[in-house]
Amino acid sequence: MKQFKEILCLQVVKVELTQRISKSDAEEPIHYGIILTTQNQEQYVVHNGYKFGKAQDFVLTSICNISKSWKIYETYELGKPIKLEVLFLAGCCGQNMKYNPIYNNSKHAQDRIVQKVKELSNQSQLLVQ
Repeated sequence: MKQFKEILCLQVVKVELTQRISKSDAEEPIHYGIILTTQNQEQYVVHNGYKFGKAQDFVLTSICNISKSWKIYETYELGKPIKLEVLFLAGCCGQNMKYNPIYNNSKHAQDRIVQKVKELSNQSQLLVQ
């Protein structure tokens, strides 16, 4: 199993936007995340949610650790790889950034990552499906 620092050095070639319906009593009825596929076809999920992580609420985990209830609704094939750490930092928006259902929820984190992908990718190198 790879260490966190090793995973952050991997190069991402595909970004998939995912969502799942939360419990009816949840603060966030739809929970959003991103599946990152690396050059060697490893997949990781990044998402922001209340008390998901230990030091902060934004987490990175292997795709093996998430349920089948996540559904992909948009895919970005990157013409030029992006270091996973860059996308992780875009999503977490600073160290110890705490989840807030109004100001820093899972959709906000997802939007920050997509913005970073678009910023770093030439539009001709970005294939949206």
